[in-house]
Amino acid sequence: MQKIMAKHFATQMMNSPMLNDFMSFMSSYNSLLMLVNIPLFAITTYISFRK
Repeated sequence: MQKIMAKHFATQMMNSPMLNDFMSFMSSYNSLLMLVNIPLFAITTYISFRK
């Protein structure tokens, strides 16, 4: 999947190869990144709203 997404983002006229790699990584591991964000949001919310 990562090769397909890298090829897709390469055709989008993006000049940065690092940006192509980042976008293909984000699209390949989107579910995992969302699961990692849940504890991060929970801790941030806890710190923001504690008395």
